[in-house]
Amino acid sequence: MKQRQHDQKSIEDKLRQMPEIRDSRSRQEIYYNVMAKTKAKKPRNKSKKWMVPGITTVFAILLLALIIPNMIPQSQPMSSDTEQSGERTASETEETQEEAPEESGEEESPPPDEPASEPDSPAAEENSENSSNEAAEEERTAEVEQEPLETPQVDEPARPETSEAAESGEETPPAEEEWITDDYLRALSVNEIAEDTVPVTIPLQDAENGFTIPVTFLIEGSIESAPSFFEALNRNYPGDEIGLSGSLVQNIKWSSTDEASDSWRADFEESQQSLSSAQGEGFLNSLEESLRYTGVSEVLFTENEEPGVEFGNYGLLENYLVEGDNRGYFAYSSSRDVTLLVSAKGAGQPTADDQGELLSFEETLQQMETDPDNEALESPMPEGLDVAGVQGEGTNAVVTFTESSELPESWNSNIFTDAVLFAASDFGYETVTFNKEDTESSAEWLPEESLEVPEAPNLVTFE
Repeated sequence: MKQRQHDQKSIEDKLRQMPEIRDSRSRQEIYYNVMAKTKAKKPRNKSKKWMVPGITTVFAILLLALIIPNMIPQSQPMSSDTEQSGERTASETEETQEEAPEESGEEESPPPDEPASEPDSPAAEENSENSSNEAAEEERTAEVEQEPLETPQVDEPARPETSEAAESGEETPPAEEEWITDDYLRALSVNEIAEDTVPVTIPLQDAENGFTIPVTFLIEGSIESAPSFFEALNRNYPGDEIGLSGSLVQNIKWSSTDEASDSWRADFEESQQSLSSAQGEGFLNSLEESLRYTGVSEVLFTENEEPGVEFGNYGLLENYLVEGDNRGYFAYSSSRDVTLLVSAKGAGQPTADDQGELLSFEETLQQMETDPDNEALESPMPEGLDVAGVQGEGTNAVVTFTESSELPESWNSNIFTDAVLFAASDFGYETVTFNKEDTESSAEWLPEESLEVPEAPNLVTFE
């Protein structure tokens, strides 16, 4: 205790002996120096306190700049730059929503008022792009599966070439000019049928006049596929493109019964017992006016694969033989001003004389020179074109016109030549030679060489 007091006194004595130290500066000068050093000194950690909030604020401002244009109502006037920016943003948003996979179930699309957040990393962008590609691929696959098979390609057959008058529905000039148009559906020649194509003829209707008009299609395929094409065309081709009504031969499954394909089976999905006499006759006439151009000679009838079908007044029919007793062809104008050939039997015109005997080839041509009573029909041979005689030479028929016969320059010569060729075909001729009597020089409108009979009438072509 005494020692501690001694030490303290010695220390005080030594301090008193030290020289006096005085600051010569004034109080105001010392104050300004201290304040200056205080302001000059900056804490090192202050930059860390404001850096993160500052960056966050900048990103928030940029995000608002992207959102605000989309939140502006469409009805408000905008400048051209704002409109373009809004349109680009809206289109990008729509594309993003369409590309998003609907079946993922993991990510939900944002509501309309909230924008979709952008990917935070390259990996997220890559995942989004992959999911978009998968969604697009699924959509293309679904579209292909929904498309109909292209084999028959009969859902939408191409419309035949027609004139401007037929397209616009305007009335065509009266009298003969009505028949002198390029809207004639020409015949299908044998030379046009390639190895990988098959002609199929279906029976369309003129319900107002009760006509059955054959219409032909040339389809890529084999002869074995002809029954399937025949079924598809009868079901799907309405005929309104050329001014006709649909076929009566519908709701039937068609198949070939042998390798030769000249015998077909018609399996009905429902009973035909309720058919009237006129309906039954129209149905059987439709078979004859179409299948005889396909080379079918017999049709076997089944109902749900059971033999025999009740045809109204015809009773139970198990088979039908396709007959070849037609005599003559006429020019027919449809409601769309398209000219087609219709057989005398298909148009309800007489094919026999007063004694019930079928007309001869020469009598058939003479009947074809006269206009029928029905206004929808006209002779395929114009006035001034008269047949002088007919002579058969094996499979070739020689048709001779009178010396004064002339074909009008404006008349479509294919109409009369096709009609004569089909008439000759019904009599078993394969070629026809045209000439004029008592003249050495051939007329310009007459073919110089014999013509081969066509395969089928009224060809409808595809695009």
